[in-house]
Amino acid sequence: MRLRAHLIIFAIAILLPIIVLVGISFKEMRDDHRNTELNNIHNVARIAALNVDRDLNGVQSSLRVLSSSASLKQGLLAQFHEEAKIASQSADGWIILYASDGQQLINTRISYGDPLPKRAVNLERFEQIKNSDTPHVSNLMWGDNAKRYVIMVEMPFTMNSNKYVLSQAIPQEYFNRAIAGSHIPSNWIAGVVDRDGTTIARSKRPQDYVGKQGKYELVEAIKNNYQGVLQHTSRDGIKVYTVITSSSLSNLVIAVGAPSAEIDEAVFNAGRLAVYGLLVAIVVAAILGTLIGRRVLRSVNRVVDDALSISQGSHNELTPESGIKEINELYATINHASEVLEQEKAHRLIVEADRNRLLVDEKKARKYADDQNRAKDQFLAMLGHELRNPLAAITSAIDVMEHGQDKTFTSRAHEIIRRQGANLNNIVSDLLDVSRVLSGKVLLNRTIVDFSEIIGNCIQTFHTTGRTNGHSVSFSSDQPIHLNADSTRIEQVFNNLLDNAVKYTPHGGAILVDLRYKNNEAVLTVQDSGIGISEELLPNVFDVFVQGDSSLDRARGGLGVGLALVRQLIELHDGTISCESDGAGKGSKFIVCFPRIQNVDVGQLKNLNFTKMPRCKVLLIDDHEDARQMTTAMLEKYGHQVFQASNGTNGIKIASMVKPDIALIDIGMPILNGYDTALQIRHNPSLDQMRLIALTGYGLKDDVQKSLESGFDMHLTKPLTMEKFNGALAELWITAFK
Repeated sequence: MRLRAHLIIFAIAILLPIIVLVGISFKEMRDDHRNTELNNIHNVARIAALNVDRDLNGVQSSLRVLSSSASLKQGLLAQFHEEAKIASQSADGWIILYASDGQQLINTRISYGDPLPKRAVNLERFEQIKNSDTPHVSNLMWGDNAKRYVIMVEMPFTMNSNKYVLSQAIPQEYFNRAIAGSHIPSNWIAGVVDRDGTTIARSKRPQDYVGKQGKYELVEAIKNNYQGVLQHTSRDGIKVYTVITSSSLSNLVIAVGAPSAEIDEAVFNAGRLAVYGLLVAIVVAAILGTLIGRRVLRSVNRVVDDALSISQGSHNELTPESGIKEINELYATINHASEVLEQEKAHRLIVEADRNRLLVDEKKARKYADDQNRAKDQFLAMLGHELRNPLAAITSAIDVMEHGQDKTFTSRAHEIIRRQGANLNNIVSDLLDVSRVLSGKVLLNRTIVDFSEIIGNCIQTFHTTGRTNGHSVSFSSDQPIHLNADSTRIEQVFNNLLDNAVKYTPHGGAILVDLRYKNNEAVLTVQDSGIGISEELLPNVFDVFVQGDSSLDRARGGLGVGLALVRQLIELHDGTISCESDGAGKGSKFIVCFPRIQNVDVGQLKNLNFTKMPRCKVLLIDDHEDARQMTTAMLEKYGHQVFQASNGTNGIKIASMVKPDIALIDIGMPILNGYDTALQIRHNPSLDQMRLIALTGYGLKDDVQKSLESGFDMHLTKPLTMEKFNGALAELWITAFK
């Protein structure tokens, strides 16, 4: 901050207490003036309330006198009609006499003898008034017969053991006169409002506001029984202070508002004069600060300019010319600092150049090495572990087909090639996104599978390809074990476990495979008599890229990627895996646990043929013409009756007509997408037995979740094969069987 600014702040600091005192005085003066004006408004509002009470009290007194009329006691209603008519003229209204059942006996607005309305307008309210002991004043109401707004003053009384109600209808104009008699200033606004916030009378433009709700702020204050001052904007667009009070006799609300500008203007005028005086004082202080500091600032600015020249590389000997001792000393210090800076600058430039060059080279080398190492390890490890098993099985099966004449071996080789080809298809899809596999984001295609059959097929494949030659492999299971799982991934899990057991078990060793139910879990145990696992490595065998000693090095496959993938695939199936070993040379045991399928009749499952499912009526909804035609041909080939629709709207119509068993619905369609189509079908009670299968190219977990939330029973990814379709039918059958 400049010296001139400091001097100005010093002057302002002197004026600050004066500013505070003036502000406090102004606030007190403003509050006193406002309180005085608000008291005036209160007085006017009280006068208006007293006028309203006076008029209402006169009406009630008149009704009380009439209720004691001798002609009424004698039943001379014609004579009483004339008395009531005369009494009602003072309030410019009319009087009604009600019998205890609400029937009008007289109505001074109607000539005596003319037909009268049969009953009171609101019998419930009439009963409350009749059974009370005090007069009542109603809210503003519209008289249908009189075609005008009125206030009803009702007086219950008893005569000759009978209860009556004597009512005076007072037109709202009567209250306008009450306000006018309160001497309201012409620029003020006064009004009478009922307990619901409806305007009864108003000093300004009553024709525009009578019968309508007041401003929201005023209505809320009335409903909350608020009495006091309310600052708001009136319906005329004027900011006002409104005093709210109520009639002690009737609880009608009287509101008187005075323009805010009228109350605050005088105080603000005085405040403006004080502010102007303070501004003048501040300006004078600023000018004095400027004049006093100018001489000092001239010398200081010279020092700043010379120092800036030094910072830009110009080193000239500075000669003091200020005549001020402190500034001369500053000149001498700057000269010395300039010499030191020149020396430091030269040395720093050399050091920074070397450091920057080394830093850039190091970052480039480290990034290149990390990228190369990560890409090599992840890709090669994944490729080696995931492709070796199915490729070996396919290669051996082809060799059997080429050199073998036995039809049994040839048929078995065909089955192995087909199954392992499907495995390769899934594995290659996963390898296209290695990080997706390693992070456990593989999408499972779950069906009801026989775990024991999968294990038996895998062991047979190992035998056929000669991979278990020199090993004793035994498999025991007390019964078929069924899982709700992805058969390809389950086969991949067991292949990896068996492959590890074979790799690390010397020739002549034994591998024991056991599968059985324990409690609510299907438990698989793979135990070998191989080289075992050291105590140090055992806790980390399921981590990615873990390497042991030379007996478990990467050249032999290791326990890196394969077991890591096994654990992730098992956890995706809501299962667990653990490893036990007594140490090097003492073998190892892997225990896998999967949730057991509950409440399924295993006897029925034994007879379930996944390739010979019941023939169904199938509705196929897909906007892709070629895919729809080929899928239809495939399904019809296996005996299913297929109905086609090119969009969701037509599909819903066909479903309503033919009532299919299954609907295969594409997701990405124009007009109506698959999700909306499923939702509309689910809202049709006549189609509640139909099963919906999403058939789509979208296969992420979020897509499956969204399909289930939209009402689909199952989510299948394209392309559709008969194996997938039959598996889906089997799972739907099992679900229904549960």
